Amino acid sequence: LRPADGACETVTLIEQRTKEGWEVKMKSEYVFFIAVGYFCGGILFSWLVPKLLKGIDVVSVSDDHNPGTANAMKYGGVAIGLLCLALDLAKGYFPVHFALRRLDSGDALFALVVAAPVLGHAFSPMAKFRGGKAIAALFGVCIALLPVISSGCFLAALFIFFSTVCVVKTNAYCVAVTMAILIFDTVVFHPVSPVGIGVILSAAVVMLKHIPSMRRES
Repeated sequence: LRPADGACETVTLIEQRTKEGWEVKMKSEYVFFIAVGYFCGGILFSWLVPKLLKGIDVVSVSDDHNPGTANAMKYGGVAIGLLCLALDLAKGYFPVHFALRRLDSGDALFALVVAAPVLGHAFSPMAKFRGGKAIAALFGVCIALLPVISSGCFLAALFIFFSTVCVVKTNAYCVAVTMAILIFDTVVFHPVSPVGIGVILSAAVVMLKHIPSMRRES
């Protein structure tokens, strides 16, 4: 028996609505992970922890006014600095790690999932959207991405190389050179990948945040 045309149209309409509802649900999950990554990144642990535990405002006392791990260690001590480093790595790592387990990393929106923790740190709501330089957050993101691309190991190797073997002029220039090479490597090996685009965007933000320090160190 051949179903009536009206019944066929009804079934088609239901299937279309179901598909559209599923797509909206999937996109909302990407938005959720982007928001979680951004707000996790926006928690400035290297400013918050020294202030809560030792009453030290690293933004006020430091020369570069950066709420980063280096200042937390310099003014709060090694233990405080290591705690802040672990927390800053974690806030980059966990949002991307769980997103990889839940979402399709091939979707274009995944680029923003990758970049969200770095953007959150660099433009933190806690600091009137100024934030820090986001190096540790980027390291955390890259470690989470190791199952997809080897940017974490590559970034660490570059940073160590330019800090010890081929010593670049100053720390800000060392970071800038490292980020430039990371961007070049990602463009060559992952040019159209959303993950690659997210890494490129994150590295570009880190470079941008180091421009004032490069000017001071020139």
